Amino acid sequence: MASKKPFVIDQADEITEKAAFAWRTNMSVRCRSQNGEERSRLMGFGGGDSQASLGPTPRDRLPDDAMAYYGLPIRRPIAALRQVPGDFSSWGPRRKVGYWPTVAPEENIWYQENRARDLARWDAVGITQTIDLCFCLPNNTSPAPLAAALCFWNTSSNTFDFRFGQMSITLLDVLTITGLPIDFDPYVHGQFDGTQFSLRMDMAGRGHNSRSYPSWREYYCTRRDHTGGIAFLEFWLCKFIFCTSSNKPTGPWNSLDTALYNGICIGLGQPVLGALYRSLYRAVMRPFDTEISGPFWILAFWLQIYFPLFRRGDIPKEPPVDSLLGNWLCRNVRYRAPPYSECFIYLYLLGEMPDPKIVLSRRFPPPLDDGFLPSGRDHSERAFLAFCRAISCLDIRLATERVSYELYAPNHFARQFGLAQLVPWPLVDSANYYTSWRRLAPPGSAPFQSQFTLIVIPPWVRALYPLNDVDDDYAD
Repeated sequence: MASKKPFVIDQADEITEKAAFAWRTNMSVRCRSQNGEERSRLMGFGGGDSQASLGPTPRDRLPDDAMAYYGLPIRRPIAALRQVPGDFSSWGPRRKVGYWPTVAPEENIWYQENRARDLARWDAVGITQTIDLCFCLPNNTSPAPLAAALCFWNTSSNTFDFRFGQMSITLLDVLTITGLPIDFDPYVHGQFDGTQFSLRMDMAGRGHNSRSYPSWREYYCTRRDHTGGIAFLEFWLCKFIFCTSSNKPTGPWNSLDTALYNGICIGLGQPVLGALYRSLYRAVMRPFDTEISGPFWILAFWLQIYFPLFRRGDIPKEPPVDSLLGNWLCRNVRYRAPPYSECFIYLYLLGEMPDPKIVLSRRFPPPLDDGFLPSGRDHSERAFLAFCRAISCLDIRLATERVSYELYAPNHFARQFGLAQLVPWPLVDSANYYTSWRRLAPPGSAPFQSQFTLIVIPPWVRALYPLNDVDDDYAD
């Protein structure tokens, strides 16, 4: 019997939908056909310490074409940087990576006026703390930790691949850093198209005054009604939350800001995390390009939380109990982190996962009043929803496109939630086919991964103390 033709990919060619779907289908069949009693293991590429050995496969040997596929450079676009740090000279101390948002004095006045008028509306949808944080963000940050961390980003699983295992920015991290809700239903592109809101923005003058943030503010700061309130929210979403590269308000957010102003509770944590994942994808596919936009300020705070080397010396050792972690790290005094080479070596040689206690112990913002891990008592429905959404695998639908997704795979970084780390089974049914590709829409109406229901937690479940444990095979 003739052997099956190997699945060969030429990185210079555009992959077709047929080929991508064939790969997804073949991998699904192969993985599901394995003996259920067998467990997965890790696979090393090239031997030595040149790459982190974090590619999970079934224990039974996969066909050669599948094995080769896991090792393709396109899966880890800048893996070579793990041996030789790249030239990040363009990421100088004056460079604001990812259009880092800064607040002009006139914008701060506009914020104060809107806060005084619309505070009750912001509180009703859970965005007051986030808006307050955005208007006290530091004017700059050192790009060195960001540049070093990019060298370890795996675009197929959306994780940082370190020697001790994998980590990522989680939905819990987004909640505790920014305060953006994760327990409400996530916002998706076009969700409110055609919705008739009682309060809508007066569109007169919008086009002419949307050429830049200053012109937008100058025009709408005189509107002390719902039009001005909606215009401010659109400004906030564009400049601070999604950090668009256009440096001006854009149309896609008009229905979202209108819904928020009308009191509709929306899960903003998921689309913002999806936007950050997509920004990281673009950054590593175009190494050393500083023109990448996105909410990199969230990643900068995340690195300081988990890796104290990147934290300013004047930051208190313990964060306040009644504010966001982002507020804890905000300082406007100039700060210069260790040089890039030192940041890279630190991450490259790190042999133990940082303690996630800072995040896991938070009791702020709501719904973390009773903690993140379920105790089986005194946990509200919002608390259980936040826990379930944070630990459930899904494809995050991007807010800017109708059919575009980013994989969220907490089975790769369970230790960040205080759970034992098992060997992660490859999520080959995800929208990105567990690869670095992001060009194609998934076949059918929605990717299989996005159809998974949330993990159901019985009300009697009680969590023990957080674990920093791993499955034996994970360390083999």
